[in-house]
Amino acid sequence: MAPPLIGAALILPLVLPLVQVTRLHSLPASSQQSSGLGDTVGFPELARTVAAQDASLTREGKPPSAIFAGYYAEAAALNVFEPGSRLPPVLSGQNAYWTWGPGHAGDQTVLVVDALGTLKPYFASCRLLTTFHAPYHVRNDWTGIPIGVCTGPRESWGAIWPSLKYFG
Repeated sequence: MAPPLIGAALILPLVLPLVQVTRLHSLPASSQQSSGLGDTVGFPELARTVAAQDASLTREGKPPSAIFAGYYAEAAALNVFEPGSRLPPVLSGQNAYWTWGPGHAGDQTVLVVDALGTLKPYFASCRLLTTFHAPYHVRNDWTGIPIGVCTGPRESWGAIWPSLKYFG
């Protein structure tokens, strides 16, 4: 019984990424981005940041009727890490999220995560609210994300939805 356990103890550090999240920033950037190591670092914090912006807009009397995320991973993070919150429907034009369509989501005030440039042509006004940075100085795909708001839709979700499709 002891030899297999000893063997496992010697091999596991070689095959598993045993790095504390607080030390991940000290690895090369290539190890922090899309490597499985740093991919999801910051998702809970991203969800809290978006929820805080939603609450702020609501206090100003401009409650968002939808959230549009540029990437499915961002949309999924909001659905997973803020499932019990008052967040409006979360939409994305990427991959399977696009196939689900906008549903009954409103389009008057849209909280936008990493997609201001995508939505800007379809709204009268889009502005930056904040920029999200992944915690622990990790340089992954989810740091430097602009979070903004778009208002005054030029057309309905149904009319613009075909233009928002993005597979990649």
